[in-house]
Amino acid sequence: MRSDTHTRGPGGGDFGEGDLEALFHAAPVPDMRIDTAAVIGGARRTRTRRRVAAVSGVTALALVVGGAWLGLPGSRDRASTDPAAPTSTSASTAPVRTTLEGADMYLEGSRVPGVTYDLRLDPGAGADGSDRVSVAGGGHRTQVDLRADEVVGTAGVTRRLGPRDYVVVASTSVDGVTIQRRADDDLEGGSTTGWAELGHSGLRVFAVRFDRTVRAADVVGTLTYDGSAHRVLSALPDGRPGPAQSAPVPGHDAVLYVDEALGVIGAEGGVGGVSAPLTGTDDLVALSWGDGTAMRAAGVFPEGADAVSATARWSAPGGSGGEADAVIVTLSGGRRAWFAELPSPDLDRRATASLRWTDADGVIHGGGGDQRR
Repeated sequence: MRSDTHTRGPGGGDFGEGDLEALFHAAPVPDMRIDTAAVIGGARRTRTRRRVAAVSGVTALALVVGGAWLGLPGSRDRASTDPAAPTSTSASTAPVRTTLEGADMYLEGSRVPGVTYDLRLDPGAGADGSDRVSVAGGGHRTQVDLRADEVVGTAGVTRRLGPRDYVVVASTSVDGVTIQRRADDDLEGGSTTGWAELGHSGLRVFAVRFDRTVRAADVVGTLTYDGSAHRVLSALPDGRPGPAQSAPVPGHDAVLYVDEALGVIGAEGGVGGVSAPLTGTDDLVALSWGDGTAMRAAGVFPEGADAVSATARWSAPGGSGGEADAVIVTLSGGRRAWFAELPSPDLDRRATASLRWTDADGVIHGGGGDQRR
């Protein structure tokens, strides 16, 4: 058409509307027929390619995100259990096994043979998905179901393993345990003979051996010393927190504690571990002991006493005795107690102590009756 209009245009002659129409109809027209089957087939192939590409991309993303999620602490448990279900305290669902050696002991002149305890932790095998701790030793076996967070801030859960063998499952913050049994003529307790940590579960197992048979009903509770926090904790046999009150003694490497439910007063820390029945509160001296370098005494004030100062005095047969100012300690539960130390290698365990104290009104108590200063 372009060549015809060039030769027949303004330079090549007249060119009218009829000529243009004739050229249009004479021009070659391409084949515009549509093959329906080919179009449908091509569309199917395109859709398939797009779907495969999309699925492959989502799969790769899921593998990357899922792999990172599964690498997080505890995510293996979350991936394999109901998210609403309790999670195990253990870092792995595999059982943890270890042993605990109890050495020979000599109590009251008699030998108490040691024993090897076999410990096993089965994460999530206990009631409500809690961890199950199994202890075997001396032909006896016991189980405890709990999580680490259930014993934090307590003295642990106590179980009877045999006629004189007990185990305590506690948190890893606990340094040692003492099982306190019911008082008869005196108050006796059994102390730990060792402990073992169950992997990374946050749980420790302590073994306690008595030199005689102790019934489960005779166990009134368990005491523990948490040296990192400078406090003493207690628990009832079922693991419920006990009413222990404790506090560091100012100016002394000692932690003083009182547990009226267990009926015991004691001291821990640099002064060693010592306890006694919480009796004789009328005389205020419930605890007195020495170690060859010093004599120490402690006690509790009567409820509501407003003591502002106190002096402890010691006397002993054949000794000169002595006195020392007492430190007044306010325990964690608000109970008021006192602690005194007299450096004296001349006094021995036969020494007895007494206390005189002054209240806010200036009245002096103890030492032969109350008197006003």
